[in-house]
Amino acid sequence: MKKSKYLDFFIVIDKSKTMQKLIDEIKKTSGDMARSGWAESNGGNISLRLNPENYAYFNGLQPKSDWVKLPITMPEIAGERFLVTGTGRFLRNIEVFPEKNIGVIEIDELGEA
Repeated sequence: MKKSKYLDFFIVIDKSKTMQKLIDEIKKTSGDMARSGWAESNGGNISLRLNPENYAYFNGLQPKSDWVKLPITMPEIAGERFLVTGTGRFLRNIEVFPEKNIGVIEIDELGEA
């Protein structure tokens, strides 16, 4: 939950969608990418910047690591949370087991970790 990385594929989502609809959209997108051959094996990531009204959905999660310092300070995304696909995960598996293949990262309040 607290790991931070450069994110390389963003989905533009309507702000009015519920969190479950957002997860369903990531499931569909990852399945479409895998079936279309747009991602080699487990290559490719999907990252979604969450709106603050969606944060409560994840408030019960426990951090899986300590803060990790970012290679550059990014104050423009300080305090933001992102729903991301896991490193080394097969995109085709996200559709079937999203709970094992996607997670949330949070950027600290200074945009440093």
